[in-house]
Amino acid sequence: MKRLAPLALALTACASVPKSAGYDRVAHLVEERTGEKTIWERGTPEDAEVSRRVDELLSHDLTERSAVQIALLNNPHLQATYEDLGVAQADLIQAGMLKNPTLDLSFRFPETATAIFNTNVEVVMEFLNLFFLPLRKKLADEQFEAAQLRLANEAFQVTGEVRRQIYSLQAAQQLVELRRKIVQAAAVSAELAERQRKA
Repeated sequence: MKRLAPLALALTACASVPKSAGYDRVAHLVEERTGEKTIWERGTPEDAEVSRRVDELLSHDLTERSAVQIALLNNPHLQATYEDLGVAQADLIQAGMLKNPTLDLSFRFPETATAIFNTNVEVVMEFLNLFFLPLRKKLADEQFEAAQLRLANEAFQVTGEVRRQIYSLQAAQQLVELRRKIVQAAAVSAELAERQRKA
């Protein structure tokens, strides 16, 4: 029994993964490459602070940076991808755990007056699970890694799309301004021509 205690302790240690492990890595990757922060809304009091931050950004003129920040903080599709990361993390934790042992209890009633009441208790554990545990853990770890990279890629795509839209908007605004100046110049030219004709 004493020999099994360290094994059980080791398996329990393998099963524990910090809740923010995958998200912290993704947040670091996104901030490193985009310069902006990303938030995983998990129903915490900090979510209200995020909502206030989005409202504050929307109350000013939209810039490239503020548009990217709003998209990273307030994108429903991105938040759904964060949930996929949570599922992969739960699978990783589950993969590091052994299945619960089964308890078999049997009673045998005496057939004769001289026979004794017989009980049998068995605790059955699938030791085959022990052999597959490292393989399951490795597979779940790779899936967790893939979920992190998928989420980071999703954030990069959101950032790229927002920047593309902002550049298109800026180009359209500049074109409108250029056409407005052309119309003003044409109006001034027409007025000057009219004055010369009258003179």
